[in-house]
Amino acid sequence: MNIMSEKGNRTVALVAELSLKERKDVGHLLSQGKRDSLLLIFNAICSGLRSSKLESLDKAFLFQRTFGEAYTKDKDYLLRNELRLLSKELTDYLAMGQLKKRMRDDPLEEKRLLLCSYIDRNAHHLFDREWEKVVNDAKAQLRPDIALEIQKLAVEHLVSTRQATIENYDQLLKLLADYQDTLKLHFTHQHLFGRHKQAFVERTLQAIGSDIQVSPLEVISLNPTDQERNDAFSNHFVALTKAYAHRGEEKIGLLKTAADLVSEINSRSFDQNAALATVNAAIALEYFLLRELEASLSYHQKALEFGSGLEDRKLLSFVFNYLSTLIRMERHEQAIALVNKYASVWEKLPRMRDRFRCLKAMCHVFENDPKAAEDCIPEDRKAGGLDHYYYYRFIQIIILFQKGKQELAMNEAENFEHTVRYNDKDEDYLRLIQAMKKFLLLKSEQPTISEEAYWEKAEKLDRSLDQASESAYADRALFYRWIVSRLS
Repeated sequence: MNIMSEKGNRTVALVAELSLKERKDVGHLLSQGKRDSLLLIFNAICSGLRSSKLESLDKAFLFQRTFGEAYTKDKDYLLRNELRLLSKELTDYLAMGQLKKRMRDDPLEEKRLLLCSYIDRNAHHLFDREWEKVVNDAKAQLRPDIALEIQKLAVEHLVSTRQATIENYDQLLKLLADYQDTLKLHFTHQHLFGRHKQAFVERTLQAIGSDIQVSPLEVISLNPTDQERNDAFSNHFVALTKAYAHRGEEKIGLLKTAADLVSEINSRSFDQNAALATVNAAIALEYFLLRELEASLSYHQKALEFGSGLEDRKLLSFVFNYLSTLIRMERHEQAIALVNKYASVWEKLPRMRDRFRCLKAMCHVFENDPKAAEDCIPEDRKAGGLDHYYYYRFIQIIILFQKGKQELAMNEAENFEHTVRYNDKDEDYLRLIQAMKKFLLLKSEQPTISEEAYWEKAEKLDRSLDQASESAYADRALFYRWIVSRLS
């Protein structure tokens, strides 16, 4: 029996996750252990994963490589035990690797573990000398989680090592009061994280058609007698969270408040540039939805400026929103320049690659440059999925028309209509193709009918296109817009 068929064996899955270097490291660690069989079964699994044969991870194969004898069902428990022990070794290795990474990337985490080591070793003099500074550093870097853990260590340490004197216990009371303040700050940050994400989810559900309201941000106080604290981090997320429940100018005002607070948040764990990129992108989008396109431009630019270090997909979402605004404003040359500027980013992501190619092609179409538009269409139009394939097909119809090949454009439109009916009967695309066929037919008639007759038909088609455009997806609405622009 192939062991991977047993609901995906965990041990094999863990080995499969290891890089080649990590497999060498694990092999070296196992070779230093006292149980030779663990190295044998580990090497057997690695060999099986490299093989393309079906029996490469068969129990018989693994048992033979591990124990040097044939597998039988009554000995299956031996194999299961080795897999269990190897799984524990792999778990320890992966967890330790993650811990080392955290220590490397977060000096506060390293200092916290060092203080724990002092407690375990009864090195009280070292703990007493260093813990307060680490707590203060953690607070300064907005890491109340680290500060809390060290304060808890300090409380237990002082209780267990100090004499019960007024001075010592007065110090404990102050420490416990400080601990409570740190706890409230930590709770506030965690609470706002959850409510911010909740507001995002509820707003997203609204956007995709769910009948749900964004929950109001309730004031939660751990101690009603507390005075309002001046906490830029909390206030930043309060403003962001409240913004999800508003639209228009109110929402923009809250987002601007959130942006203003970013510079006051000094923490290694808080990425100011990423926060400013996200907030500015949100402001730009809200202006876009208000159709105040000119006002949105500077915020799109700021989002890209601050977001230059973000991971590719996040950055491209900001680029795409900016691109949509420029296209809506009919600034096609600027839109093409923007697409070209970020080509090295979107070309690495297949779905985004086709999306940007399509929009770039449409910008060239609006600029009446069919050759440049055609250069955007890949040889394999189907590789990007059915939606992009359809988009390329429709652009090809327009290119043929712009090259003066109206008969070929009509043939392509009819062939495209047959393709859609055969594949999935996409009603939106069928309406769009039928509108294109009416446009091509009218253009072919134009030289043979009176100007008055042409304009009467053009106005009728224009009205029907306006109605269809309102219900079309944003990217397909560009096609309707192009047809309308060429009726005159």
